[in-house]
Amino acid sequence: DGVIAALAGIDQPLTTTLAGRGDWAKWDGAVAASLGGKDLARLALTARDGTFALKGPAWFAPLVSGTTATLLDGQASVDLSARFTNRRAALSGRVAGPKFSLIPDGVIGLSANRFDGFRLALSLPGPAQLAQNLSGAGLRANLALDGAFAAPKVAYRLNARSLTISGTTLADIAANGTARGKHGEWLVPVTARVQQITGLDGVAGGALANVSLTGDFAARWPRILS
Repeated sequence: DGVIAALAGIDQPLTTTLAGRGDWAKWDGAVAASLGGKDLARLALTARDGTFALKGPAWFAPLVSGTTATLLDGQASVDLSARFTNRRAALSGRVAGPKFSLIPDGVIGLSANRFDGFRLALSLPGPAQLAQNLSGAGLRANLALDGAFAAPKVAYRLNARSLTISGTTLADIAANGTARGKHGEWLVPVTARVQQITGLDGVAGGALANVSLTGDFAARWPRILS
């Protein structure tokens, strides 16, 4: 019930334990965490001459709420490694749960607080509620991040089997662009092709096929404007 708990949004007892043995050349340990008496993580942590590896099960849903908690529900498998050189971390591996997978690959500069050719591959294979009035299925996103943490440039490629926005469904989408973010606000230019759009019968007189879309989205999550 203190300041740290309020800032972290934690309203249950949190316990974290880190233990290990060795030196810089060879260190073996483990990280365990629980929230409200339920497991958050049971991870093996190893270090070998500046390369750190984290592997084991984790549960992310208790740390978030709403649609994000639904997407992250269930036991996830963590298998990550990071090679540190001059406060630059070359990250690789995979985090995967029942409803998602995330594959990072690239360099994060901790001294300059910036991304340097950092890539993320995100997959949401099943039906997923992404935000209010926004759902999708068969989503795949490939992101390339460059620049400062606070204002990165994000080149993206997005594919989706379907995307439904307030009753309008877009099927077989391929989209790309370069988004820019600052202070939690994002401008996302979109160039996309959609095989079919349904739900606009009152305007279009039926389904639309082979549609190209161009324009911008402005987002301050979960609010999206176009």
